[in-house]
Amino acid sequence: MAAEDIESILFQHAKAWAKLDPNVATASHVENLISRAKQHDDSAASVEELRSYFPTNQEPPHPRIGFGTAGLRGRMQPGPVGMNDLVVIQTAQGLAQDILRHNTDGKPLKAVVAYDHRCHGTFDLSSKNFAIYTKLVFESVGITCTLLDGYVATPILAFAVTNINAEVGIMVTASHNPKQDDGYKVYWSDGCQIRSPIDERIASSIVEEGNLSPWNDYGEQLQELKTKANSNEELIGECYGLSNPAETEKIVKDYFQAIDMSGLVSGEVFEETSISPKIAY
Repeated sequence: MAAEDIESILFQHAKAWAKLDPNVATASHVENLISRAKQHDDSAASVEELRSYFPTNQEPPHPRIGFGTAGLRGRMQPGPVGMNDLVVIQTAQGLAQDILRHNTDGKPLKAVVAYDHRCHGTFDLSSKNFAIYTKLVFESVGITCTLLDGYVATPILAFAVTNINAEVGIMVTASHNPKQDDGYKVYWSDGCQIRSPIDERIASSIVEEGNLSPWNDYGEQLQELKTKANSNEELIGECYGLSNPAETEKIVKDYFQAIDMSGLVSGEVFEETSISPKIAY
């Protein structure tokens, strides 16, 4: 295939992505790169940057960030191989569809989401926004979603799954990865990270055609939430009224109480009913 044809595929792929992207900063950055790439004075550098965001095969499907037992993890940047708003929305939609598909008894479904402090100022990407988008996606299909208020540690999210009897929990963090990265860890109903074959099942659901395009204008929804929060001092919490500080405080309190009762603290057993833990290395 001629270099001109490969470049044309690259531009088409990037343009299609930007059209779906709800994030103004990342979408406009990609569109500007396409425009500059078509100008001879800046084409080489712009094409190279586009290729870093959109590794392009000659035919679809094009490469995208992998989903596995650790969920997602990658650099915060535009395009399908990075962590960004569109990738998170696609992932949340695929995850929500999988949960709905396997809810054979029709019971009410619950999820819980938490986030850390990671952010990318230039691209307006953050763990907080990824968590908010996840809640918006889940609740758009009837899955009640608890968004923990403020930054919490990953073990608290894992504990929260069983504490509130949720089907799934998502912790938006990249743990020890470099600051440019972010991640999307998925915990199943037992409070443990997903494992095979659940991860393969969810990965397949994410790339279904109906889950790759946003079901709603989530970017507009987020902007409306921010505008409302700025004009309404009565809204509580760190997430524009979507999170519940009181519920979060209760979960955190329950978490530390469970540790106290576990027998792990200072080797003491606080009550006769406490059970010595079984530990496997």
